[in-house]
Amino acid sequence: MRLKQFFIPIACVVTLILIVIVLQAVWVVSTKPIMNCTSQDLSVSSSLEGATGSLADVMFLTNVSDSSCYLPAPKFSLVLSDSSGTPLNAVSFVSLPPETLLSSRDSAPLSIVWSNWCGAQITQPVSLVITLSRFSPKILSPLKGAGGVPITDGPRCDNTQASSTLIIKSGPFN
Repeated sequence: MRLKQFFIPIACVVTLILIVIVLQAVWVVSTKPIMNCTSQDLSVSSSLEGATGSLADVMFLTNVSDSSCYLPAPKFSLVLSDSSGTPLNAVSFVSLPPETLLSSRDSAPLSIVWSNWCGAQITQPVSLVITLSRFSPKILSPLKGAGGVPITDGPRCDNTQASSTLIIKSGPFN
């Protein structure tokens, strides 16, 4: 009888300790901070078509990792280059919300419009260079046109005195 009186409080204390440990583990897992996306977390797909002299459409950034991550605007940048990574002379305007959360396997649609290419003839496929942060390698993604064919020419030259522009904004076209 005395043994039962001794073991019951000890069993209650041990059970309480185990419950606290399990709750702490669940709390740590459920409150794990969501990190910024890295180049390894994302895949890029695009398909540009002619649009009144510009090349335009929606591109998708897809989180291919197993956890959620944030697109790190405003550090996020996109520029045009040839397939070797040499930048094309186009001014980029990127307008994204401060943080876009991408769940695992989720995609973010971004509108893309490239206008007024008056530069030299492009001899290589055009790529989009995406820089998420200075700590993450750049993503070099070939721009594709209708049927998945790589784009090897810019949009129509409308004004030789103006810069070529690349405009990227969050969401599909309105």
